[in-house]
Amino acid sequence: FNTETLVLNYTGFANWDVSDGTVDLIGAPSFFDLIPGHGRYVDLDGSTGNAGTMTTKPSLGWTFSTGQRYRLEFDLAGNQRGGAVDTVVLSVAVGNLAPQSIMSNSNTPLTHYIFEWIGNGSTGGISFAAAGGDNVGQLLDNVQLTMIPLPPAAWAGLGSLAGVACIGAIRRRKNATI
Repeated sequence: FNTETLVLNYTGFANWDVSDGTVDLIGAPSFFDLIPGHGRYVDLDGSTGNAGTMTTKPSLGWTFSTGQRYRLEFDLAGNQRGGAVDTVVLSVAVGNLAPQSIMSNSNTPLTHYIFEWIGNGSTGGISFAAAGGDNVGQLLDNVQLTMIPLPPAAWAGLGSLAGVACIGAIRRRKNATI
């Protein structure tokens, strides 16, 4: 988010759409910098007091290839503003996988989350849906989605499976032509 413009109720993200409420882009330099040293990040409960949902733009849609491993990583903190401790739930969804819920309270420090899964051929993107309504939401930063390379042994195994499939197909063809 460090290349984006610091704005309350921000909707101009390069790679994200905001719906169902608002989010604020805050941070350095000194624009509600609640996590010093971490650049810019998103307050998921925008200044309207109606928490938003951030979803990757459709142009970034992925196909999660069957059998391929994927990893979603991000940093999340409570609102860090002090005052009464409240608990907030964030729903994280990827493609057609069941959403995951993360509960945190207002003083939860910046925490790194990692979700890994094996693709099932589905398509889709990433969404973060905040639950709140007081304009001081969870803070989101450093969102990354990566494919995890298969180890060489897995490729050898896939090659062996492909070889067995080819032999089976050749054997069927021979049987069919006799």
